[in-house]
Amino acid sequence: MRTIFLLIFIILSSCSMRLVHMRAMQPALITVPTEVNTILLLDRSSPESKEKEIIGSILSADTPGDRNAVIAQFFSGIESQFSAVNRFQTIKATESLPGTNLSSAFPVQFAWEQVETLCDKYEADAIISLEVLSTRFLVTNGTRMTTKKVGEVNIPFPQIYAKGVATADIGVRLYDPVLQKVVDEFLFSSTRDWEVNGVTIADAVRLLIDKTEALRDVSFAAGLQYGSRLSPEPIRITREFYKKPKRNAAMERGRRQADTRLWKEAAETWENGIENSNNKTAGRLAYNVAIAYEVLGSFDLAIKWAQTSYVEFGNKKAKEYSDMLHRRLNRENILKDQLN
Repeated sequence: MRTIFLLIFIILSSCSMRLVHMRAMQPALITVPTEVNTILLLDRSSPESKEKEIIGSILSADTPGDRNAVIAQFFSGIESQFSAVNRFQTIKATESLPGTNLSSAFPVQFAWEQVETLCDKYEADAIISLEVLSTRFLVTNGTRMTTKKVGEVNIPFPQIYAKGVATADIGVRLYDPVLQKVVDEFLFSSTRDWEVNGVTIADAVRLLIDKTEALRDVSFAAGLQYGSRLSPEPIRITREFYKKPKRNAAMERGRRQADTRLWKEAAETWENGIENSNNKTAGRLAYNVAIAYEVLGSFDLAIKWAQTSYVEFGNKKAKEYSDMLHRRLNRENILKDQLN
């Protein structure tokens, strides 16, 4: 019986709230100096010698075509991530330089004279250098028991499947010639998998994604992943605000204004309704004022009203919301630095 009452309470509580979605920007993990606007994309993952090239090809089962496709897709992923914000312009180097194709070790860093020479040649402010690259595509297959519903009965039967797993081990450095600093050095793996069923094992394997296509996909995903370290990206934030009690004129009118995106007017309506409301409703109205100011981008006022809702009227949700707003304000300040 207690569980039933709890379920009813949750349903009723959710019915008292309304959702609002906001577009925002998530700051990048790495803050690139604001002077860096054009970045050279350089492949420095070519083997240092013929012997290492042979060893690397055996370990990864790469062909030259696979490798070139992987590199191109990795850089395309970075460019795609950057294009969402237009923070950086990119240039692709026409040459490839020797480095390593081992999956766990970076080569020695570039000499700064070489970094400066490359940046001058391409009129770039910094270099993203791909310095570790190793790819694998493994296929497994087999039979497993599953069930199929026939009428009202679940009938067990063997299912034949093939599974492919593509992995790209990537190592990247970001060189800033002005600061003569490696702004970022990141070694990571990107993995994707595919699975298909077939009448026979051979049939399932035949239907599985092609190796080259799989490596292209996983490399593009790796490029997106790395690009997100350096470039802010769009996100969607969802908040809840109160829509009840409807018998409170300010709550109801402000809700209608918010529904029609009149957020400034909604904030004024909710604020004006606080004085003539009971303590609980006043806390909700103050909370809604905070939401309105966040939507409007006035984070200091949003924090002020969230604190008022909690401190003056005891609205417990407002304490958590105030903490969220402080975190968002910190992110916004970082974002300003990253976007000049």
